[in-house]
Amino acid sequence: MKRFFEVVSKDPQRASSSSEPDSESTEGINESPEEDKECEKSKKQKYEQKYVKYWESEFKWLSEGTKGCHYAFCKVCSVDVYIGKMGKSAIKSHANTQIHTKNAGTISLNLVQQNIEPLFSSASKTAVIDAEIMMAVFVAEHNLAFQIMGHLPQFVNKITPDSNIAKKVKCSRTKMVNILRNVLGISYIEEIVDLLNANKFSLIIDESTDISLVKTLCLVVRVCKNFKVHDLFFDLIEVESADASSLFSAVINSFTKNNIMYKQNMIGFAADGANVMMGRNHSVSTLLKADINDLFVLKCVCHSFHLCASYACEKLSGEVEDLARNTFNYLKSSSKRLKDFSSLQYFFEFKANKILHPSQTRWLSLSAVVSRLIEQYDVLIAYFSIAVKEENLQTAKNILTLLKDPITKLYLFFLEFALPFFIKLNKLFQSESSQIHKLHSSVKEIV
Repeated sequence: MKRFFEVVSKDPQRASSSSEPDSESTEGINESPEEDKECEKSKKQKYEQKYVKYWESEFKWLSEGTKGCHYAFCKVCSVDVYIGKMGKSAIKSHANTQIHTKNAGTISLNLVQQNIEPLFSSASKTAVIDAEIMMAVFVAEHNLAFQIMGHLPQFVNKITPDSNIAKKVKCSRTKMVNILRNVLGISYIEEIVDLLNANKFSLIIDESTDISLVKTLCLVVRVCKNFKVHDLFFDLIEVESADASSLFSAVINSFTKNNIMYKQNMIGFAADGANVMMGRNHSVSTLLKADINDLFVLKCVCHSFHLCASYACEKLSGEVEDLARNTFNYLKSSSKRLKDFSSLQYFFEFKANKILHPSQTRWLSLSAVVSRLIEQYDVLIAYFSIAVKEENLQTAKNILTLLKDPITKLYLFFLEFALPFFIKLNKLFQSESSQIHKLHSSVKEIV
């Protein structure tokens, strides 16, 4: 090696010539761009993981980081997690930490409570509404005074102190009226309208006058639903006049107002035998038959039988009916008279039954009135004998005269025998179950 350096130092030209190519080759390597690219490729490239949006479907508590695209933000712990090197693994590692597990458990419990509480609250509100509706229906169904709703909710709450529903029920008279009129009433009408437009039906009407002298027309429809016949209340119309044209217009206006296709689906009409309903020339039935083709019209059979019995009774003395009415009116107007009559019943060892009133509309009550007079006949003679001496009234004298007449008692015995035939037949026609197989034979027995 020493000898080599000596030779080089002795020949500087050679040394310089030998060193020049080395410097040129070195400069060539450093300055060539192609060789620089090959060197960069040969080196290992570095890559940082960026946040991926679809990770949020797996980790509900994850969102984009606040520090940049190489971070993910944990909503539970409120921290940024660096994902540049480990990527999704860094998120999983954070999820397994003790702090994250603790925070996630607390938040999930709160979320469950927040999600469940509205459900229970909604169910509770529904139960309270159902309770208020049921109370309103109960009062209406049993024909109770609406003022009872000012006390009924408080009474129910008092006898059921452990019920949260009863505590929340707030239903006064005004609210109950609105429930019946604007909720149940509308829903009921809509249901009937749909039923009548989808099925054939018959109409039953009756006109009456209430205690306020207001004339009203009641409409009942008979329709078959699920192979069962139902009689449904449809409308109650206030009418100014009870003539045939007014009643017919009221019926048609009610159907038109509710959009019912009565000309296509109405197949039958029934009413009592009054001339305004069933008259031959101008009545509600004739007007309906002119408006609806092939309409079947049926009189009230019970009313017809009642008329038959009434016409038959015209052949008898009218004094019997006068006796029943005058006796009832004489006793009902004085509590002293009723007490004296009750004392005589006790003395004669009769049942303490009241004298009944013969109603003109309750046809089946006539037989009961006659039976009661016969039952209390001896007591009535004794009572009016005393009343004539004490009060000396003409009404009492007339009643006592009829009671002492043997023909009167004979008439009463005849009616007690004959009327049950009509009563039995009337009950048969008013039966809720089908009795068509018995009607013909029952009518023949009377005829």
